[in-house]
Amino acid sequence: MLIISSIFLLLILIIDFFLLSHFISALISTHYGDPYVSLPSSAVKIMIDFIPHQPQQIADLGCGDGRLLFAAISKFPQAQASGYEIAPWPYLKAQLKRFVFPYRQQIKFYRQNFFSVPLNDFDLLLLYLTSSLLKKLAPKLEKELPPRARIITARYPIPQWKAEKVFSPLPGFNFYLYEIKKSNLALKQ
Repeated sequence: MLIISSIFLLLILIIDFFLLSHFISALISTHYGDPYVSLPSSAVKIMIDFIPHQPQQIADLGCGDGRLLFAAISKFPQAQASGYEIAPWPYLKAQLKRFVFPYRQQIKFYRQNFFSVPLNDFDLLLLYLTSSLLKKLAPKLEKELPPRARIITARYPIPQWKAEKVFSPLPGFNFYLYEIKKSNLALKQ
């Protein structure tokens, strides 16, 4: 009986830990921008298939559990990928998944606010962020991304930017492809 009680107590502690860490993650995410919402698996595959070229350096800003980067590196194993997530729970999930991922050397996750990350080395950004956060991020993208870098956003466009291509394979889910031009002013609508 003591063993069953101990196991039950341990189970309750584990559940409490996960609920508390999820709650703390939600508070941190909301404070810095948007709450963590994972991209559906069907949308992940479509978004990765939407990548128009062989990327070298991929970043996912607000990467959550890393599902976009795992899918991207599975398709482009010669690329390097960096994911930035401020919330502790999704970041921990990404690190745990990375541990068993076959191309783990190509992916790195950072628990960091992506507004403090220099973007000048990335040729592909994958973003699943709300319109309000994309609007705040747009000046940084214009200033720091190199010419010919591409950005793919899921569901929401970058406000006041003209997408090169819009793809609508799922109801309520659009994907937007942007390319940084020599003159970033060309991005504006």
